[in-house]
Amino acid sequence: MTVDQRLLETLHALPAARQQELLDFAEFLRSQAEQAPRERRHKLTPLPVFPGRMVPGWKDAVYADR
Repeated sequence: MTVDQRLLETLHALPAARQQELLDFAEFLRSQAEQAPRERRHKLTPLPVFPGRMVPGWKDAVYADR
């Protein structure tokens, strides 16, 4: 049995409210899959490392009173 067949069989066995919930979840997964490739295009580069020193600006950011 294929995934499509199993999914349809499961869908038909559920009450109408659960079918709608399953549809909502499937649409959510689709939207996440469509957004994921765009997010992965960004190449993250590491911050420079200064041996024995804190990166400039971080000390103020960590201890700033707000």
